[in-house]
Amino acid sequence: MITAQSARDIITAIRLRDEFGFDLIIDGGAEAYSVLEEIKTSGVTVVVHPTKVRNYGDTKHATDTNAYKLHQAGIPFVFQSGFEGYIPKARVVTFEAALAVANGLDYDAAL
Repeated sequence: MITAQSARDIITAIRLRDEFGFDLIIDGGAEAYSVLEEIKTSGVTVVVHPTKVRNYGDTKHATDTNAYKLHQAGIPFVFQSGFEGYIPKARVVTFEAALAVANGLDYDAAL
């Protein structure tokens, strides 16, 4: 699992996987929507970080439609619940799924 938010880092992670032959899961993928073809061709899964992340630095181009676009492209993905100790994780995952549905993702895909 490689945390890669920017399109450049996602492409680099895929290149490293191809070069060294390890299994890869992209963790984060804030800009995955901009390199869908490369991700789909690679066959990797994306662990989508919560969409309500503070949008700065590597996540400044995060979007509420990322999960929808990944699904439309046929790329397997899951929602990450986050890692703040003070927030109930089940609530975060259901919120992320609901937000994705509100932004075009099919209800069954969100589940």
